[in-house]
Amino acid sequence: MVGPGKILVDAGCGDGHISIAASLLVGPTGTIWALDVDAPSLEHLTRELYVKGLRNIKVLNTDISERLPLPYALADIVVMVNVLHGLSSEGKAWSALGELRRILKRGGHMLIVDFEKKFALFGPPKDIRLDPAEVEALASRAGFKKVRQFEVASSTYGIIFE
Repeated sequence: MVGPGKILVDAGCGDGHISIAASLLVGPTGTIWALDVDAPSLEHLTRELYVKGLRNIKVLNTDISERLPLPYALADIVVMVNVLHGLSSEGKAWSALGELRRILKRGGHMLIVDFEKKFALFGPPKDIRLDPAEVEALASRAGFKKVRQFEVASSTYGIIFE
């Protein structure tokens, strides 16, 4: 899915470690849009981009649950890693997923990675975690269809949607 020339949106990118890794996969002809509401994280990412000389990542300080300043059907791929549970706990999950649907190209894919709904010594509290069925229901409401689910690590799972 991720390859040279692709446009990837990292929704809720934080410090940008996924954006940076993906930038190498899309290469100089591709573009990564790193979106986050946390300005200090984006400042850190911007410094990293300068140090590493990466020019194919565009940093945008924005709330992904609101109208994004990006065009319709821009992205080939959207990734959201360890973000949806927080949006859901704030009542913003559906609006964020709807907006991500708007910017995803027809035939594009979205990857959601999140924490399993169980107690762990790290990550968010169990009561705000989402199980895969909850994620699928939210994404389905926004117009996504589940392609496949997989284990990412011992306490996280990934779901690919189209």
